[in-house]
Amino acid sequence: MGERLPTHRAIHERLPKYLALPVFASDAVSSSAYATEEILIALALAGAAGLTRAWPVAAAIALLFAMVAISYRQTVLAYPSGGGAYIVAHENLGVNALGALATGVVLVVVASAKFIHGAWIVMLVVPALVYTFLRISHHYQGLAAALSAEGYTPPRAIRHAVIVLVPGIHKGVLTALRYAQTIAPEVEAVFVEIDPKETARLQQQWRDLRPGVPLTILKSPWRSLAEPIIHYTRTLRAEKEIEFVTVVIPEFVITHWWHRVLHNQSGLMLKVALMWEPGIVVTNVRYRPEPPGAESSPPE
Repeated sequence: MGERLPTHRAIHERLPKYLALPVFASDAVSSSAYATEEILIALALAGAAGLTRAWPVAAAIALLFAMVAISYRQTVLAYPSGGGAYIVAHENLGVNALGALATGVVLVVVASAKFIHGAWIVMLVVPALVYTFLRISHHYQGLAAALSAEGYTPPRAIRHAVIVLVPGIHKGVLTALRYAQTIAPEVEAVFVEIDPKETARLQQQWRDLRPGVPLTILKSPWRSLAEPIIHYTRTLRAEKEIEFVTVVIPEFVITHWWHRVLHNQSGLMLKVALMWEPGIVVTNVRYRPEPPGAESSPPE
């Protein structure tokens, strides 16, 4: 991790023993624990005479530990700029295939000896993790290639239309209309008709109010809000040959947390439905209702 550490700086970068031992020695300690168990099990199968060979086996293991320690020391001195078992074997032995074969043999032996004691978990989990990491890496590489700006040619100026969804006429909707007129010269209000009687009443209110924005009525015989709006935005993009349609959704800010269950649910469902549509930008204009007689808060 990070830059290689020269040997002459190692003394200044060492961990204290109470940290270094549990961090770096846990694998060796665990290996010694289960290896000793397996050795004793194998010797016990030969009876009492086999157990008498425990001392020679222990001496051989101690000698092996000493050889590994001396080898590691020689490796550190020979590669002061950093290295590892792979670099040492590759530069001095060149037997990568032999090392892979030895590792495979050890894996088969350990898996066979400890399969019913939990090794089967490792044999399943490790391949699954490797496959997962490969898929994640593939995803990041593909995403980086798709987002790369290399060879990118800027298109012509982006053209977009702005529509304001009108669930009814109230101060929050009027605030959203004023905001929409600041981001586009032409704004259109859209109302999804669920009840024809409500449509007639809203059209009359719209004429009386004269907001200066045309009102479009979308029929919805199946009482769906999302489908008529999605179809209308697709039609706008196709007929006007525009890249984006900005959908402004007016919302009002509630005063208590439990009010969330009672309000703004339709707007939330519309945002989820429009999220998957290409070329659609959803903008929320929040309005905080004030008690009668109080000054109105600015939109959020």
